[in-house]
Amino acid sequence: MRSLSSTLTVALNAKTRRPAISLTAEDHIDHLAQTIGATNSDGYNDLCIASDGSIIRVRLTRGSNAFQQSFQWQRITDPTSGSQWTTWNTFSGGSGIIFQDGGCAVSRDAGTINVYCQQGTGGNALWNWFSNDGGLTWSGPGTILIPTCVPIDNSPTRYNEVRLPIWNLYL
Repeated sequence: MRSLSSTLTVALNAKTRRPAISLTAEDHIDHLAQTIGATNSDGYNDLCIASDGSIIRVRLTRGSNAFQQSFQWQRITDPTSGSQWTTWNTFSGGSGIIFQDGGCAVSRDAGTINVYCQQGTGGNALWNWFSNDGGLTWSGPGTILIPTCVPIDNSPTRYNEVRLPIWNLYL
């Protein structure tokens, strides 16, 4: 049995202590090697498991104009099928107007799947699409938030960069 130092014993017995847990898990096996290839360039992406067990993936395309990219999705029902990992569908209203570095997210709450990304051309709104049938059909986009830019250091020409930490969006 390990004995605790006096400092640690005092900290554990303090009335104001708050428990905290930290965990780091790493897996160095390339499980998804087939998801990156000539038709699947690197970029922001996310996934969730639909209530029927299928995998719902979303991604932002990458290209020469960062503000004119597309928001795409996959519904993978057979993970052993390579074509399901390389075939993408573009969300209605999400073609050529998405910011490639704004991030994207997908979440599932009971039977509803929500996906999010940031507009790039014509504004900078945070958009949402949703599906009530496990990712077979999608509705949207709907505007969740329109962020505003504010001057840095009271300078009328320098503005905060608008970048939404979508991957930290809690629903």
